[in-house]
Amino acid sequence: MGKLTAVRMNGIRNGYWSPEKKEALTQRLGDLEHRGPRLLNDLCDHYCKYPERGDLTHEERMEICNECPMNTLMRIVGES
Repeated sequence: MGKLTAVRMNGIRNGYWSPEKKEALTQRLGDLEHRGPRLLNDLCDHYCKYPERGDLTHEERMEICNECPMNTLMRIVGES
């Protein structure tokens, strides 16, 4: 699956651009918005290195989660 966007590098604007038609962008974005949060939660639930361990306090668990790359990805997707 190819990328739909590219980084804008014209020196005038920052951000992204796309040569794709609106329909292609909408379909991919819709899929990401609707399936992404569930998939990210499944990844955290099933593949986390630090599952709900009894030897960690809630604060320690939250600190680990805040440093996890999955948390960054969730913010990008717009879940948290």
